[in-house]
Amino acid sequence: MKVIWVLENIKKGHKFFLPEIELLGLIASVSNWKILYPKTSTHLYCDSSVLEYLDKIEISDLWETIHTNELDSPDLIDRNPFWAASKIKVIKEIEAPFIIMDCDLYFKDQCLDLDSFSEFDIITNQIEDGIGYYPTKRDSVIKDMVDPFGYKSSHAFNVAFLYIGDERIRKEYTDLAYSWMEDLSMKNEESLSGKYMIFCEQKMLKEFADLYDAKIICLADHSIKGAEEKIPIINGYKTLNLNDSNYVHLHRLKSRVKSNTGLFLDTRSDVIKSIYNLDKMMAKRSFSALKLSNEDLF
Repeated sequence: MKVIWVLENIKKGHKFFLPEIELLGLIASVSNWKILYPKTSTHLYCDSSVLEYLDKIEISDLWETIHTNELDSPDLIDRNPFWAASKIKVIKEIEAPFIIMDCDLYFKDQCLDLDSFSEFDIITNQIEDGIGYYPTKRDSVIKDMVDPFGYKSSHAFNVAFLYIGDERIRKEYTDLAYSWMEDLSMKNEESLSGKYMIFCEQKMLKEFADLYDAKIICLADHSIKGAEEKIPIINGYKTLNLNDSNYVHLHRLKSRVKSNTGLFLDTRSDVIKSIYNLDKMMAKRSFSALKLSNEDLF
């Protein structure tokens, strides 16, 4: 199984840098995965400025293969609203099946049966009810955009963890999402915001799943309503019933720790503990990487 991480410097012309929690999360994401699932192949897609940073802090060897050509090549997508466009750009060129994982999501134990993944077309992190949060097709920015969807529900897929096993869905989803991001970027609408990013990345995938009656399961033992309200699993969806004892998606914690010292220290401790429990030497390497990374700040 090919497992993919994507990391892009969206601030072109600026030196790439990861804050402490984000760097620890990245290390935990790949190093924990390699310990837990050693038979998979690990791939990082990044641009050259990111690779230079990872080389500097001596962690670029964590991945079996690093690819830079894809994200070094220019495109027409505005990264201000479409900050995660690089993920779509990468998997647009990769045949299914594969796993793509956010750099701030890490596993603590061997809670996944990878052999069973072939039973599903899509495995996603969470099911979201985006009512009042995601734009609808009546939204003035996207109402004239062309798509084949029926929009049967307000649901979407959180793709912080994503397995795609169906090649037709992979191709049609990434082609359409990428073309929308290009077209919307070129329109240069003043109201263009990150909500159109999550529409292209997460809502579209749910609509393709409906279109092709895909077999779906999610990791989390709960769903999300709106921005972050936890609710029971939405009826009709299967789940692997995983929770924070199995894996963590740092997500909004990355911004909250900046203004909350106690939360920062607790989060830092939790991430390091997850690394240490699986590989004590990697925990030591993490501290070394932090030191090398912070040298640029002084």
